[in-house]
Amino acid sequence: MDLNKDNVLKSIKSFIGADNELAIKEAEHQIKIFDVVFQKELLEHSEKDETKKDETLRPDKLEENILILEAIDNYKKEKTKIKGKKS
Repeated sequence: MDLNKDNVLKSIKSFIGADNELAIKEAEHQIKIFDVVFQKELLEHSEKDETKKDETLRPDKLEENILILEAIDNYKKEKTKIKGKKS
């Protein structure tokens, strides 16, 4: 599965602070898609033999994945704040 991670990052960042239901559903969908791809990358990396592991960075060390994971974390924090304000 090929995923344009730049688009995923932009998309998640654009949904930070969103409070309409459609935007929240789309953000959750983007996060789920990224999570599946990320978990697959981690699994594939762990299954490589040691010589090939040395040639590539672990997926959790790649800048694009780090930025997306940070955006997801920020989205979730903001979502929690919005829920707290509505209560």
